[in-house]
Amino acid sequence: MSRFLLIETSTERGVFGLSQDEKILFCEELPFGMTQSRFLMPRLAEFIQQNSLRSEDLTFIGIGTGPGSYTGIRVGMAVAQALSYSWKIPLVGVSSLDGFVPSKKNVPFAAIIDARIGGAYVRKGILTDQGIDYLCEPSIYSLAELGTFLKDVKILVTPFFPSLKLKLEKQYPDLMWTWEEKAPSLDALAHRMNLAYRNEAWRNKGHLELLYLKETEAEREKNKSSS
Repeated sequence: MSRFLLIETSTERGVFGLSQDEKILFCEELPFGMTQSRFLMPRLAEFIQQNSLRSEDLTFIGIGTGPGSYTGIRVGMAVAQALSYSWKIPLVGVSSLDGFVPSKKNVPFAAIIDARIGGAYVRKGILTDQGIDYLCEPSIYSLAELGTFLKDVKILVTPFFPSLKLKLEKQYPDLMWTWEEKAPSLDALAHRMNLAYRNEAWRNKGHLELLYLKETEAEREKNKSSS
C-alpha cells in the first residue's frame, strides 16, 4: 500500500491532494493565477493539521517538477522538499505535463503549456483503456516548430488556452485542434508517481531536476553546431 501527498504548482492551476493506492482521498485546487505561494503552504498546513498526518502515515511525497512557471515550480518543490526532509520520506517527481489528460480516448493528444516567447511545452500521447501511451518526452518547441510537431494531434489539453490558442491560430490558420482547458488530473499524476516510486526512480538522487525547459530544439541544434 502506498499513501502520499501530491503537490502540483507549475501552472496557473495549482492543486494538492492525498492519494492511497492511486485512489484520491482528498483534492484541493488553489486559486487560479500565478500567486500560489500565498496559498499553498497555509492550506497544506491546515490540511495536515486537521487530518493529524505524520511521517509514518505516508510512503512518499509526490511533486510535479514542471515544465511551466519557474516561480511556480520552485514554490511547489521547496514545500515538497521541506516535507520530505523533515519527515524523512522519499521525494518522487514526475513531469507536470502528465497531469493534463483528454476526455476522449484513442485519439492522439498533446498536453501543452504556454512557454510565452519560448513557444510551448508539449508532450504527446494517446489515452487508451490501459492508460496513456506517451509518444515523446516533455519538450519545448518554438511557434515555428509546433505546426510540424502537432500536425497529427487532434486534442490539445492545457491549464489555460486563450493566449496560446490565439498564437497558434494566427500561426497555423489551416490546422484545427480541439482545445480542452482543465486543472491537472490528480488521478493521472498519482498513477505516474506510484509508477516512479515502484521503479525506485527516487533512489540515489540527492535532488530532483526541475523540468524548466528553456531551450527550443532549434537553439539546442545551434548550440551543438557552435560547440
